[in-house]
Amino acid sequence: MKNILKVLLSAIIIFSTTDYAFSAVLGFDDITTENFAQIPDSKYELNWQNTYVMSNATFPGSGYDNGTNSPSYTASNWMPGMELDQIRSITISKNDGYFDFNSAYFTSAFTDDDNITVAGYTDGIKTYTSTVVIDTQQPYFASLNFVGVNQVTIAGSNPFAMDDMTIDETASPPTPAPEPTSMLLGIIGLVGIIGLKKKK
Repeated sequence: MKNILKVLLSAIIIFSTTDYAFSAVLGFDDITTENFAQIPDSKYELNWQNTYVMSNATFPGSGYDNGTNSPSYTASNWMPGMELDQIRSITISKNDGYFDFNSAYFTSAFTDDDNITVAGYTDGIKTYTSTVVIDTQQPYFASLNFVGVNQVTIAGSNPFAMDDMTIDETASPPTPAPEPTSMLLGIIGLVGIIGLKKKK
């Protein structure tokens, strides 16, 4: 009986444990010392498409300046020299493994009452989506909680800034954990079966 209870307790501990490789707040301040640059692939162990960094000194008083939460830089879907019709969705992905896209601060660079759409994908299937309304005056904190994704897209038709992006890397997508009530009923059932067998 004691051995069975030990096994059941171990199972409960395993169900409630999540395996994270790292947790990070990305402030984008360690990519360049220039006013702007493209984020290279594999930075922070992620792939980056259509993603740039912009110094808050590049456009004083803009959303790049007002939206800088960490010291000097934000990520962006645009950089000087690009036409507005060249703006593409930011795509952040991971080839080997999954991550949780927890939150980020977003600010519109030049347009008030703008919006962006953030979507999370797990193995090519869209599992999350959220629309965020942003302006140029201050960063908007978006609590997204996209769990177990391996790709995130951030789409906007105008330039925007993103800062202090919070992620956790995880080895696999989440598996639905049993509800505590269901788990408790299962344990009671197993103990009852064991008790009946011992009586016989």
